[in-house]
Parts: sequence; structure tokens; C-alpha cells
Amino acid sequence: MPKYPIYVNLLSKEARAVIGKTHDKTRPALRLLEEEGFSWRGYVDIFDAGPSVECDIKQIRTVRNSRQLKVHIGEPVDAGKHLISNTRFDGFRALIGNVAVNEEKAQAVMTEEVARLLKVEDGDSVRLVEM
Repeated sequence: MPKYPIYVNLLSKEARAVIGKTHDKTRPALRLLEEEGFSWRGYVDIFDAGPSVECDIKQIRTVRNSRQLKVHIGEPVDAGKHLISNTRFDGFRALIGNVAVNEEKAQAVMTEEVARLLKVEDGDSVRLVEM
């Protein structure tokens, strides 16, 4: 971080013109973040002066729509594509995979391979959201 303030009026016109602007190559990433609930609140990144987006964690669409279920290792019938993660801070793992949700038992039914990749076992908790 700069040790002293950066005085915008001392920058060239060209530099001032791009403050808060999104580079063409990063527009898709910004769109993805905006779809999730992030917005620009007038702050810029200290390194490239691009827009710095933010939102409250409870406003992130994927977080709002996710749920925590118990793992059941088996053959998922009528599996759908989900973003799935284990719930550990240490040893965190996440992936996109096919999981069936058993609503009655509040279970995420997954194959042994998916469980192995997530480093979870029967009865462990996972967080998932449908893609």
C-alpha cells in the first residue's frame, strides 16, 4: 500500500480517465460478481484503480441459496449438478459435481469419488447449491 496519499489531480488526464473503470478483459468477472449481489460503492483498487466491489455475505446469491446437508455415500439417483464443499476451514475442499438431495433425510447423496475428493465420510456435513 502506498505510504502517502495519491493525489488524483497530479495524475495525467489519461490516468484519471480510467479510475474506477473496468478493463475489457475483466468485465466477465465483474458481471459474475454483480449477478451474485456485489456492487460498486465508489471505491477503487489501490493497485490498478479499477472498481472494488463488495456486498454483505448474506446478500451473495450462492450463499443465500446454499444449504447444509449430511453426506450419504451411495449412487445418487436423479442427481443434479451442484457446487459442493466440505464445511471445514482446515482442509477446505470444493467442487462441482452431481449430487442427489434426499429431502426427507436432509442428505446429500454422492458417489465415493465425490466424497473422497471432498474428504468427507458418511454423516459429515457438506454445503451445496444447485448450479
